[in-house]
Amino acid sequence: AYVVFESVILIYLALQLRTEGIEAAKVAFLAERITQGDLNSNVARGKETGSEGMLASMIAMQDSLSRLVTEIEVIVDAAVQGDFSKKIDLSNKSGFGNKICGLLNQLSQTTEVGLNDVMRVTNALAAGDLTQKITEDYPGVFGKTKNDVNNTVDSLTRIVGEIHQIVD
Repeated sequence: AYVVFESVILIYLALQLRTEGIEAAKVAFLAERITQGDLNSNVARGKETGSEGMLASMIAMQDSLSRLVTEIEVIVDAAVQGDFSKKIDLSNKSGFGNKICGLLNQLSQTTEVGLNDVMRVTNALAAGDLTQKITEDYPGVFGKTKNDVNNTVDSLTRIVGEIHQIVD
């Protein structure tokens, strides 16, 4: 009877180790797919075991990353269409998700404000108003655009002044 009981225990342990090995392999597979950028891999969950918690965490991470990518796609698609007003809600974000979404929001905000400044001044020019200029400081290409727009206003103001002198 003792030998039979011992055999049953050994068989049970062997099955547990096999199940644990399968679950560990699923975790490893899913981790590899995620590192390759694949957030769509499906892994069937087995019965609850020790490594099942790890597999469930990996699946939850995959789902979270997939949702994050979807949110980023929405803001980028809107920006490509010229709509910089869309922002990602950061209230449910933490860690790197909060960081990357915050940076995308900042990029979208800076672009929107800069372009609105350019549109404000060019619309004023089109209406004959030479008093408008861009006053915000911008880095990089936005700063160059500011300088170019303001130089255009200055040149037009000078030309109009010269025309007034000739006419008078």
